[in-house]
Amino acid sequence: MTSVKQWELCDGCALGKQTRVSYMKSSPNRAKQVLEVIHSDVCGPMQTSTFSGKRYFVTFTDDKSHFCVVYLLRHKSEVADKFVEFVAMAETQTGKRVKTLRSDNGGEYTSGAMKRFDRLMAKCKVIDVGP
Repeated sequence: MTSVKQWELCDGCALGKQTRVSYMKSSPNRAKQVLEVIHSDVCGPMQTSTFSGKRYFVTFTDDKSHFCVVYLLRHKSEVADKFVEFVAMAETQTGKRVKTLRSDNGGEYTSGAMKRFDRLMAKCKVIDVGP
């Protein structure tokens, strides 16, 4: 009979005993101040619409504070108008300026509708994070 001390650890046992790597306390890529980076995404069309006929929604989330605003939309083309509305509200409440909009490279962010707000987009860098 072999001694337990002579057994080697098999690969399965080694993997089963592993622990996950601990999380960093703060990510080096996170925003340092409010409104420095805004994440946005559009979802829809939903299978069921609201009573007012809205089947899409767009979210704007601040990277620093995680403050999130959700707007309901009838059409994706309304995203540009809702972005302007969000920027006006957020900048008024915080006294800070939106610096970066990070999106998923969707057409609603690269369309002519967003580009018509040249004054707004001149002060805000748009980063597309494609899938």
